[in-house]
Amino acid sequence: MAAHDKNQKFKDPEKAQILIDDYFDNTDFPTYTGMIRHLGFKSRQSWLNYRNSDNRELAEVFELGTLRIEEIYEIRLNNAKSPIAAIFALKNMGWKDKDVDELGTQKNPIHMAVTGMTIKA
Repeated sequence: MAAHDKNQKFKDPEKAQILIDDYFDNTDFPTYTGMIRHLGFKSRQSWLNYRNSDNRELAEVFELGTLRIEEIYEIRLNNAKSPIAAIFALKNMGWKDKDVDELGTQKNPIHMAVTGMTIKA
């Protein structure tokens, strides 16, 4: 991996995009952490701090790289014999399971099937 100099600050979104594209073009199994390391970051938190910086163009390039990784994990959810690893990775990227309550419907709905019966109050 040809990561940038560890002391270099990203200022140019185009250079960041070139490094991200280089990572995807030269990696058989892209991962979130692999992309972060390829960019020269030494921790996930450093990456997140940089991604959330005021430089919106650069943040967008980093976010698009993250979306590429998430897309790969989503594909793995559908194609793997066991999606557990992809679920774990996505949860570590901020995804979470949602209870029905969070979606705005009843959490424990009662489902009944009545056939040929009369119910009296």
